[in-house]
This record gives sequence, structure tokens and C-alpha cells, in this order.
Amino acid sequence: MEAPIVLIHKGDSSYLFNSLYMLNKYHSKSNIFLIGDNANTHYSDWCTHFQFENYSQKAEELRPIYWHKSVFSYEHELFCLQRWMVLESFMAEHQLTQAIYLDSDVLVYDHLPSWLPKFSGYGMSIVGVSGHTNFVQSAATLAKFNRYVIDKYSTEEGKATIQDWYDEHMRGKADHGISDMDMLTHFAEENPEEVVNLETFFNQFVFDRSFSESNGFEIEAGTRFKKVYWNEEKPSLKSLVASAMVPAITLHFQGNIKQNQKAYLPKTDFNFTLWNTYFKIRCLMNKIESRILSIV
Repeated sequence: MEAPIVLIHKGDSSYLFNSLYMLNKYHSKSNIFLIGDNANTHYSDWCTHFQFENYSQKAEELRPIYWHKSVFSYEHELFCLQRWMVLESFMAEHQLTQAIYLDSDVLVYDHLPSWLPKFSGYGMSIVGVSGHTNFVQSAATLAKFNRYVIDKYSTEEGKATIQDWYDEHMRGKADHGISDMDMLTHFAEENPEEVVNLETFFNQFVFDRSFSESNGFEIEAGTRFKKVYWNEEKPSLKSLVASAMVPAITLHFQGNIKQNQKAYLPKTDFNFTLWNTYFKIRCLMNKIESRILSIV
């Protein structure tokens, strides 16, 4: 079996189906793994579903030592770190030598396993400062990163380093604190032979860092989004450095722009419209049920 695409997502979100749908256009259902929970088992029509809790034993070892230094919620930032440990456990359990991790707000426009040889020799990848597109080609590198995280939170030296990072962020007055992105960025800087930054190739192809940031590409007039040039259903971005069109392999709808994904999906696909409507209703029903249970 070729390297699977792995998403790790708790709960249900309207944008999750968008990502799964685009993945299905370029991969078979059996090659898309969603590590989720009971709230998203209904997406099993579009992927192979696994329960998060079955791979979380190692990840829960982080909880008692985690030091929260972020404006975002404790559980959110803890989950972002724990997912890499869940991925490590998942790969070990299923004897996977390779896996392609994606955040659930990334839209894909190509067959991802075919890109693995491009980054051979590297254990993992990041895009800019984030791991939202991570070609994991070495379980040992992933385990090494997770040990790095545990060390930072479990030792006095590690905590001092976290405090230094936090102070540096706060001096910039434009950051939200410490997240797994800090861990990934510093780990990559300290292990350049093991972690490749996909932005290195930004004038050849684009694994998008964040769709609401220029990152060296043209912005659509009147918006804060990159301008997309379409060749049928394949997007390209215009490089401001090379003044050339660069094929976009992914677009990343980070943060509060997830609702904008729909504009970058196939326009005339009736099958998508039917399924999207179905899953929106399911998502709404799940939210109503959760609200009723929280009141009761």
C-alpha cells in the first residue's frame, strides 16, 4: 500500500468534508485515514476511520507536564502537540514506514504520495513554521521530535527555553504564544538534515503556508487572500519574486478563513453538492445534540 494520508480531528466541522472530498478526487478512500471520534464516524464513506482514544496513551503522558503559554485554549494547544504522539503510536500500531499528515483545513489538488521521492532523505517536513503538511518518511524522526517536546516540558532547562521563546513572542506584540509550531520550527532548525521546509521550493511548486498571507505571491485585489489562477481544476499562484506562475499543490485555510474554502472547490460537481448538504445537516444535528446534552 502506498503511504496513506492521515488527518487527526476531534468533533465535527463543516470544513472537514471539504478536505476529505478533495482528497478523494486524487486518492482512493482506502488511502485516506481519519483518526477521529464518535462525532465524525459518519465520514467513513469518504475515508477509513479510526478512534483517537485508541492511540492516545502515549499522548496523555504530556498532559500532566504541559505548560500552557498561549491565548488559545489549553485543550486546543495540548491537542496540537498530542496529535504528533498519536500519529507516532498509529504508525507503530499499523507498521507504517511512511505517512502524509494533513491538517483538516488543507485542500489538496494532487496525488500526494507521488511527491514523497522529492523529499527522500528527510524524515519529516514543515511549511514555513507549521506542520500542517508533513511528509513523514521516518518514524524515528517523528519519535525524536516527540521526545524533544517531552524534554522541553519535563526539564528545568526545557522550561527556561519555552519561557525565552514566549518572551520573544511577546516583545513582538503580534503573536499568540507558544504552540506546536514553535516546537516544530526549533526542532527543524536544530535538525536541518532531518526536516525539510517545503517553502524552500516556493518558485517551483507551492505547499501553501497560509492562504490569507502573501508569502511572496500575488494577493487578490480587495481581499487578503492569494490570487488563484485556474487551469481547469488545478490552481496556480503568481510568484512576485520570479514573476511566474507556480502550481499550488495545496491551499491552507488557516484560522478564521475556513469558511472560505467553498469558493476553491469544483464549481459544477453535483455529487459534491449532494454530499455537502447531507454532511452540513449532520454537523448541525450534532451541534444541537451536544448543546442539549450540555444543558441537561
